[in-house]
Formats: sequence, structure tokens, C-alpha cells
Amino acid sequence: MCKFLIAAVAALVSAVPFAASAVEVNTDPPIVARGDPGTSWVALAVSPNGRVFRSNSFNTEEAARRSARNECEQTSGRTCRDTMSVPENWDVIVLRCAGRNFLGGSGQGTAYDNALGKAVAQGFNADRCRQIANY
Repeated sequence: MCKFLIAAVAALVSAVPFAASAVEVNTDPPIVARGDPGTSWVALAVSPNGRVFRSNSFNTEEAARRSARNECEQTSGRTCRDTMSVPENWDVIVLRCAGRNFLGGSGQGTAYDNALGKAVAQGFNADRCRQIANY
């Protein structure tokens, strides 16, 4: 009986499509254990209307980015141009400034400053920006 259940679970797990490797996240995610720097990559993708998606861990930046972007586009039905891949142990902040998204990442605690720096470089004031995600 146990061997039958194990085989049934294995069959179900192998039937899960690739698109399930990224999920939509809320603005207050739980704290997640992180891996060694540079070995595992995660990515965020943000839809034009501010929905944020985070990939699972991947071995390359591009695989993580592709996963997050694919889930973002399939779920939101919009083109998700705002993406960022970072080592799994880095922090990422997403700011929304007057309808535009800005992502900043850092392994040194400066993710917010990096995102805000990008927004300011595009002519936005800090008071026109709000944080919509923090990972």
C-alpha cells in the first residue's frame, strides 16, 4: 500500500507544469531561509498595475527572471517588463512611483536606497513613491 501511495504522489508531482515555479506574492511576505550567495538565484517581476511575482530558486539569473516574468504575464495578462534577478540571500525592494515600478536589490542592506535612486534618476520625488514589496 505504501509503495502505491509513493508512486501516486510521484506521478502527481511530475505532472506539475513549469509555470508553477513562480507565484504571485503579497506586500508582506513571510521571512524565508536563504542560501549561499551566488549559488541560487531568485527574481521578481512586476506587472504594469503593480502585481509582484517572485520565482523559486534557480541556478542562473536568466532562468529565475524567465520564470518570474512568465508567471507575471500569464497571471496578469500584461507584459511584465520590470524584472530583477538577485542571489537568493539578497534583499529586493519594489517601489511604485506615480504608476511606475522601480526595483532595487542589495546584499548590503541598501535595496531601498537603490530602488529610490533609480526613481529619483527618472525625475520622481521620494514622496511620490510607495513601497509595494520587500523580499
